[in-house]
Amino acid sequence: MRARPGKTKRAPSRLVPIGGAFLGPLAWLIDLQLSYLLVPHVCETGQRGPLIWVGLAALLGTVIGSLLCWRMPSDPEPGSWEEAEDRPDLRASIVVAGVGLNALSGLLILALMMPKLMLDPCRV
Repeated sequence: MRARPGKTKRAPSRLVPIGGAFLGPLAWLIDLQLSYLLVPHVCETGQRGPLIWVGLAALLGTVIGSLLCWRMPSDPEPGSWEEAEDRPDLRASIVVAGVGLNALSGLLILALMMPKLMLDPCRV
């Protein structure tokens, strides 16, 4: 009997935790760029909502990146993490570095949210 495509288990990719580590800085970059892009719209309409929503979405991106790193498999499938199976310190390093990088990016995004909440973006 052949196995169904939906029933096969795939080994987790190595790029998921490493990609999760860089999701926070990428969210910070996107937040910064979209905030500058939205200032003319905010000045025309007088609504700060889009700036706040962009910041909250970026914070969500850092949380998702941290979870991707944190949920890195500690007991991988046979043959999926060949070089990492022999070195559990490599997995721990990726987890700590990824969560730390996302936490720092989250703090940067929070720091960028303060002027959005308190200052007028249309003032020159």
